[in-house]
Formats: sequence, C-alpha cells, structure tokens
Amino acid sequence: ERVNSVSLGSPVTSAAWSENGDGSRDFTKAWLGCADGSLRQIACDGLETGFELSISKSGVRAIAVTNDDEDNNVVYAGDSSGQMFRVAVDGARVTALSPPHREAVVSIALTSDDEVLITGSRDGTVRVWDNKDKHKPEGKYIIGPMKVWLSGVFINDNIVVSDGA
Repeated sequence: ERVNSVSLGSPVTSAAWSENGDGSRDFTKAWLGCADGSLRQIACDGLETGFELSISKSGVRAIAVTNDDEDNNVVYAGDSSGQMFRVAVDGARVTALSPPHREAVVSIALTSDDEVLITGSRDGTVRVWDNKDKHKPEGKYIIGPMKVWLSGVFINDNIVVSDGA
C-alpha cells in the first residue's frame, strides 16, 4: 500500500476524527492540532487541508470533536499554557473557556451524550465541565492532584480515569 503524507509547516501535536451528524466518526476527515497554535481539518483521501484557524499562541496540545445541535463540528482544544477553547467550525467562532488550567492541557474527553467535558492538565488537575449548554461549557469541579501525563483522561460515562500513577 502507498502511504501519503503532507507538509503542514508545523508539527502535529494532537488529532481526532470528524463526526457525522449521527455522532459516528467520519474517517474521511481528521482534525489536527498543531504546535504553531493552529487547528486544521484535513481530507484523508487527498490530504488537502480544508478548515484552518489559528487559535493559540502557545500551541494546541489536545483536541476532542463533537457536533452542535445543527450537526456542525465543534472542536474543544487545549493549549500549552493551560487555556481551553471551544471552536464552532461553522462560523469559525473561538471562545476561551474559564477558568484555565495552570499548565498544558494534555487530554480532553466527552461523555457519550456530550453533556460533560473532562480536561486533564500537566498541573496535576482534572477539570470537569458542565457542557449541557454546548455553546458555553462551565467549569464545575477540579479533581487533583493526580498525575496526568501524555494521554490523560478517559471517560466511561461513570468513571473518570487518569493514566498517571
């Protein structure tokens, strides 16, 4: 098999598949977070970059993708400084979420109903966000200190697991 590659001009630091309107993954398009702070969508068949937006000065470290009520992709991104962003792709609207973590966000996960957003940071905290109003997630709880390393946090809708020791 032939493996295709494309130069983006910046290292890719995180990746996630696009979502279809029914919540299933769209394996023809991927979202990429890059060290230069950009968020990009790439078509996997021709490796053409579609959507591209600079969202952070410190570099995107983690992303998660879901859909809004109109079935448009929404990307949650965390950067190296600890800031979280919600990117509404249909209008390229970027919203910074508060409060930020103190260090790099290394993991983002959503429950299956998208109502809870979990972020893990190198500062040793796991933050739980109420995401029922998908246009403005609200930071509710901080769990920690715990070790959150490279891949961070996973959700089984009832259990939050940190991959640190």
